[in-house]
Amino acid sequence: MSQRTPLRFRPCDYATFLLYITYAWCAFCIPNVLGPLAEELSFALDEGNNALAGTLALWRGGFVLLSMATCGFIAGRWGKRHSLSVATVLVGGGILLATTVHSYTTLVVAIVISSIGQGFFEGLVTPLVNENHRTDQDAARYVNITHSFWSVGSVSIMLLAGLLLQHGVSWRVVLACVGCITLLPGAYFFRQRQQDHGIPGEVRSFRQTWGEARQALGSPRFWLFLAAMPLASGIEHCLLFWMPTYLQSRWAVGPAAAGVGTALFAAGMFVGRFLAGLLGRQKSTGKILFCCATTLLAASLVALNAAPLWLFMATLFLLGVATGPLWPGLQNHCVNRLPSLDQTTMLILLPTAGAAGFGIFPFLLGLLTDKFGNTGSFFLLPACAIAFLLLLAIDWTIHDKT
Repeated sequence: MSQRTPLRFRPCDYATFLLYITYAWCAFCIPNVLGPLAEELSFALDEGNNALAGTLALWRGGFVLLSMATCGFIAGRWGKRHSLSVATVLVGGGILLATTVHSYTTLVVAIVISSIGQGFFEGLVTPLVNENHRTDQDAARYVNITHSFWSVGSVSIMLLAGLLLQHGVSWRVVLACVGCITLLPGAYFFRQRQQDHGIPGEVRSFRQTWGEARQALGSPRFWLFLAAMPLASGIEHCLLFWMPTYLQSRWAVGPAAAGVGTALFAAGMFVGRFLAGLLGRQKSTGKILFCCATTLLAASLVALNAAPLWLFMATLFLLGVATGPLWPGLQNHCVNRLPSLDQTTMLILLPTAGAAGFGIFPFLLGLLTDKFGNTGSFFLLPACAIAFLLLLAIDWTIHDKT
């Protein structure tokens, strides 16, 4: 048995760590200030406007999906680093624009601008990490560790936003700070943009990019992974988007306590992803996914019946540990299963499909909450876990026959 090689991080790795932290800030700063924001913009959540608030996630998910669908072609023309540097301007600029809004419509416009840049983050960072470590063994470990910093950003924004709101700081000030800091990693990638032209295959023609995408989409097995990606992202984003509001409505806690509860889930995600990257191996991703999805199913059923607040908080952490490895792990697992397809193309198409879950599932959870209440709506989570396990089982059956 070969020994696990030690991890060796490079300057670009640290830039992607910061990029993922600020990406999470921009993705969840608005959900974490949703209460006072909705009240000021005249769609208060306690007046039955959960579906309207969930539509914000639908707008975000839709435009993340659109930008991810095109980012491969744009990165083929400009290169990944140059594309990411421009994307940071869109992401941070959209959040800064949100600090000036006075209506629901203008808020949607700001979210759309930021979401276009977020799609580039989601679509290009994983291929960039794989490219940086293409000569290393177990590149999946670097992917998992990089993705764990999404959870660092999620934890920090939830704690800080809740604490600042609790002390009377305006939600506009919170968003302004997030928008400004998000611009920082873009400066690094802009300085490194010339490296894109020195890497074989990094800058490619539209015809070549389209041909590789058609080849991947022509594989029936690849569609199993495309179907599983929205489930992985949907579970994660349902909990991150709605948990502050859920805690405040079910247990009548303040913004700070709600932020702590959501941060426990995000901290669990960090632990799950970091351990998967630290201890896992390239060929063990399937077993990790199965264990995580099974744990997620059990923990979500426990959470539905957790009466004491402390038990629910503990279950949130376990849910985070189980949910964390699903998104990056499924991408690594697909690369292992389909080695004949272009890796970069798969690592762009998979999160593109997963982006559908960013908006659809939080919107669906908000709609179900209006109809069935908090407890009834959260049966959506174990249903997603069961569907994810079924898709894994189908892939294993195909693998056993081939």
